[in-house]
Amino acid sequence: MKKPTSAAHIKILPQKTNFIVALPDSSSQTIPSPYLSSLPLVDWHGDLTMFNGFTGTIPSKEFANVNWPIIVQTIKPDEVKCIIDKNRGEYFIPCLLKDAPLVGNTLAAAKASGRESIGKMRSKNHVTKANMLVIDIDGLSQDFVISISNKLKSEGITSLVFTTFSNGNPVKPGFRARLITPLDRALDVDEYRAAWIGFDTVYCDGEAGKADLSGSNLYQQQGTWCCHVDRKEHASFWLNESGVACANT
Repeated sequence: MKKPTSAAHIKILPQKTNFIVALPDSSSQTIPSPYLSSLPLVDWHGDLTMFNGFTGTIPSKEFANVNWPIIVQTIKPDEVKCIIDKNRGEYFIPCLLKDAPLVGNTLAAAKASGRESIGKMRSKNHVTKANMLVIDIDGLSQDFVISISNKLKSEGITSLVFTTFSNGNPVKPGFRARLITPLDRALDVDEYRAAWIGFDTVYCDGEAGKADLSGSNLYQQQGTWCCHVDRKEHASFWLNESGVACANT
């Protein structure tokens, strides 16, 4: 396996953050795992493309070949962002985009404004490859989510878990969170879906996909750490940094 280069290319604008933290109670001991790669986390690099708003398709900024700490800081900043409407949040996909013909409303908007009809947008035909998985967890128990994190920790696999905007909403029962784990190689859109389903089967007993399978699409936008202004006490995260998951297992 070829290691990623250490060079990093970043396009970023400053952002404000808020801070709340909750850590799971775990005394689990690391055990050998067939899902653990030999790639050290310190040598891992990944990509992010950011979007403004839930329906945004045009990238607002890009992070290319950046290390894990930058990934974490970008999608789970020091302080949770409190908003009224999740449509006003910041979103991401775990890969870069390529130039290709624009489609749908994005194409119509480009034509109306006299812009080029070829460019970058969030769609299946524009995504490249991702070397981290983003798992949406909706409606499961918090204890179950913590058990997933602890299992990954026990196997020496890095994971970041943070609550989503809907967590604590009385009309949406259960714990609602997002789990991110780095992989040792980049996956295209079809490989990503297969790996997502495989991860869900092994670590989530298939429950994540039962609740919402749309997250298995590489081009599906994912919200950064945020909460409703009235539910700040429900915002939490936990981070375990150890090894990198193997994408070929």
